[in-house]
Amino acid sequence: MKTVSIRKHRNKNDYGNGIFRNQTWNSFFMDSVGKEVVLYGAGVACEQFLSEHGNRIKANTILDSDGKRAGKYIRGLEIKSVEWIKNYDFDKTIFLITSVEHDDEIGEYLEECGAKYIYSVYAIVSKEYKGLFKQIRDFFFEYHYGLFSNHNLLYNYLIFPVMAFFRIVHFPPAYLPYKDLEQYRGLHKGKRCFVVATGPSLRKDDLERLRLNQEICFSMNSIMNLYDEVQWRPDYYVIEDPKFLDFFDWNDPQYDLDNVCTEASFLTYMYREKCRKFSKVHFYPISFLNHLHDEEAKDLRYSDNIIWGYYCAYTVTTICMQIAHYMGFSEIYLLGTDCNYSRPEKHFSKERDDFIYTEDRAKRIHDNLLRGYAFIGSNIMKDGTRIYNATRGGELEVFERVDFDEVLGK
Repeated sequence: MKTVSIRKHRNKNDYGNGIFRNQTWNSFFMDSVGKEVVLYGAGVACEQFLSEHGNRIKANTILDSDGKRAGKYIRGLEIKSVEWIKNYDFDKTIFLITSVEHDDEIGEYLEECGAKYIYSVYAIVSKEYKGLFKQIRDFFFEYHYGLFSNHNLLYNYLIFPVMAFFRIVHFPPAYLPYKDLEQYRGLHKGKRCFVVATGPSLRKDDLERLRLNQEICFSMNSIMNLYDEVQWRPDYYVIEDPKFLDFFDWNDPQYDLDNVCTEASFLTYMYREKCRKFSKVHFYPISFLNHLHDEEAKDLRYSDNIIWGYYCAYTVTTICMQIAHYMGFSEIYLLGTDCNYSRPEKHFSKERDDFIYTEDRAKRIHDNLLRGYAFIGSNIMKDGTRIYNATRGGELEVFERVDFDEVLGK
């Protein structure tokens, strides 16, 4: 899908200004008379919405930008590729966006395609809250999951450092859940490793060469979508995103976290309950600072000890770099770190490229990535550790460039 250029990116706290202004369920039902109802977005929010309101909203189908979801069903509704939109008569079709985080951007996209009736579930629901109740909801949404959750300022700036101190001094209740991480301290001292990101420049042939060369590798997130096409597997697998596992199909063998890598997986601690059944999985503490609810946040902090915990620096790749540093690697090579979110292809796989980034948002993501890489990289290299960028192309220029073929001795 092409990147949509939006004149003004709306803040979620506006609750649907512009094309979503003054939307209510009453206006939706009035506009939907005699029209085909099409949902946009086949994610977790859509499934939850249909489970609660499916009997009331008589939808005909679901559109989604992820082509791999096409042909599947959610509660009896077929998911179709977004390319199907050209088959609709916009005078007789009403679109209801179920995405929470991207409704404004999707709405602009549908509007550019010619759609006339576009509603957002999030915009409608948010207007149902009035006075004090609405203010409370605004506050809870902005700080993600509530005042005392693990994703807000109270936790990230107060509770996290206090618990980190207790972990460092080996206070049993705080330390024991993470004691298993100690075994990796200095494990690969003096060796080199490759951190394989999921940018569109990643080549299957390069992964096979890493395998044949017996290189130690880290990778992340959606890398397993390549496993049907390559024999290579990373030694270590890492997830930082607190929502990433929502995209896992737990009935699919490729998402077996004991088989996603050869040695060990490292997941943020909030996955402990869901993933404790996997024997190769370790959990690490993390503070997201204020990054989860403010894309323009510039606060960055550094830790060189996984027991203390790490700080979000906008990308899971920097977490991989820090774990590699903790393990003692003296040379870290980056591969597939394109850092370009203004192009339609953001990853080697289209699995999660259904996000439509505005030009402004793509620039914010790009600038945050470069800032995070530069900050974490400069701290890691203070002790002489070297970081090289072996990515083919891309926009990450904060590390010395090296030729991947030459590094592997082609």
